[in-house]
Amino acid sequence: MTTFVAHDQHAPTARAFAWAMRGIGLLGALVVVVLLLTGVLDVDDDRSQQDVERAETELSRR
Repeated sequence: MTTFVAHDQHAPTARAFAWAMRGIGLLGALVVVVLLLTGVLDVDDDRSQQDVERAETELSRR
């Protein structure tokens, strides 16, 4: 991968930073996947259904 930098002396630092950012992104994605698979993060959208029911109840009271 080519990294553009204004001065050649910064190329190794820019390259290392780019790899570090990729690693952090990958680690974050893996954490989210693990949390989803273990059930810590819930993908069911129960709250939106509760909001709909609450809104219907409020409208019926008026």
